[in-house]
Amino acid sequence: MARPPKDDWVPKMRSSAAARLASGADVRVMDIAEELGTSPALVHFYFGDRQHLVEEGWKEVLEQFVEDDLTRIADAAERIDWEAVAVLVRDILAPRRDATHLAHVRAAAEGQRSEALGEAVAEVHDRTIARWRQLLLDSIERGAAATDLDPEAIATLVVAVPLGLAAVRPAPTARQRRALATAYTAMLRAVLDPDYDPHAG
Repeated sequence: MARPPKDDWVPKMRSSAAARLASGADVRVMDIAEELGTSPALVHFYFGDRQHLVEEGWKEVLEQFVEDDLTRIADAAERIDWEAVAVLVRDILAPRRDATHLAHVRAAAEGQRSEALGEAVAEVHDRTIARWRQLLLDSIERGAAATDLDPEAIATLVVAVPLGLAAVRPAPTARQRRALATAYTAMLRAVLDPDYDPHAG
């Protein structure tokens, strides 16, 4: 009997592992196989062992919301629409993102104990920072933003702030979320909008 095509199974298995990691659940090969209606042997065939499956799941968790945010912020920057940026920041700090942010923090912590996972986390973060840096450079070139600060440093902070907030204040109140979103937006504008005065009414 022919083995099911890899393209059919690998994304499903990876996504199932990612969903479990994001929710804080353990990733067990038996559970993934049962959920997908296949055998543990097939999971092992494609991923080798549980650790590789976990690493691939973490990669998906780390990458899953990056594309939408980059598209939205690029559109806002192109139109010099700072209100759209403020909405995006509020969305990034919304309760529905808490699990993903906490999963990022857990992945980074577990990456300190696993060389392979540490490399995977660093790769995803480096790629995300590089994309934000390029977006920033494109925005500066179009005249939508201006700064004398190092673009890589700014991009690193953009990526790091939500993760740092998740570690420091994992369950903020609604009032705290609003205040944090307002402050984060003000920080971004102070760095990138030469006409912005954070002290103006």
